Amino acid sequence: MEKLYGADVALSLSLKPYRFARRQIAANGHQQSYVSKLIRKFGSENETSTLITDDEEAIVWTAASLYGAVTNTTVITLSVFTLAMVMFPHVQHKAQEEIDRVVGTDRLPNFDDRDRLPYISAIVKETLGWWPIAPMGFRHAVDGGLVHKP
Repeated sequence: MEKLYGADVALSLSLKPYRFARRQIAANGHQQSYVSKLIRKFGSENETSTLITDDEEAIVWTAASLYGAVTNTTVITLSVFTLAMVMFPHVQHKAQEEIDRVVGTDRLPNFDDRDRLPYISAIVKETLGWWPIAPMGFRHAVDGGLVHKP
């Protein structure tokens, strides 16, 4: 197996979901996804075709950026949650007590338990509000000519 570096790694990782979707479509066993919808829309269902069109390239790179955005927001949210639980262990204990009381110890919570876990819901909202994962302000820009005089 050859070693990949820099841009080659990014390209290799970006091509995987695209190629997977193409194989699944060719086998008529695909689940609908962002990539599969675009492949079908632009008619690139041939597994052996290469990235020669701007449309295919756009599919590959937009899917990669979406995946990157999702993983980044997940990492940020989990990091903030972990930090909060370390800083406020009494909150962690109260949350665990609520889960044990409502869900028990023999299974994990699921979406059906959500309404009966108000403290957990509050922690989730507080985590998302404590360190927002999306930009909350507008970027500042000059709307006229700017002359710098030293």
